[in-house]
Amino acid sequence: GRGGTDDPDVVQAMPQVGPPPQRPPARPGEEQLTDEQRLQLGPFYVPLRERPRVVMRFAREERNLLVSGMLAGGAELANRPAIVDVPSGRGHIVLFATNPMWRHQTQGEFFLLFNAVLNFDNLGVGREPEQLPQRTGGDEDEQ
Repeated sequence: GRGGTDDPDVVQAMPQVGPPPQRPPARPGEEQLTDEQRLQLGPFYVPLRERPRVVMRFAREERNLLVSGMLAGGAELANRPAIVDVPSGRGHIVLFATNPMWRHQTQGEFFLLFNAVLNFDNLGVGREPEQLPQRTGGDEDEQ
């Protein structure tokens, strides 16, 4: 052929597919799977839109945890999830690390539960919408 060393290796007279979309960088504590790992996981791979999401964490440092009374083992709470949103079917399950309705002693935390109840239909805000792959090519494929 007449091609050079820097010409792309493509099948001639076939619609060309663009490069795969760039994946967003991993968030702290979240690693990206390689394509090989994704293939090996097969049916056990959970898409990003169905994974649990940490909504709120405890303070990063033990000394910044504001707790009335004494706190034993505060280092175990530091930077751990306090509220987790888990998609389930068409709805969501909201998990709290503490009991926000316990004896009316946590008035500030009660509003976290109240907010989840009031906004039950918008708990998926901030998640990436599902995008279907785009078809490329011209009218050659249509019959």
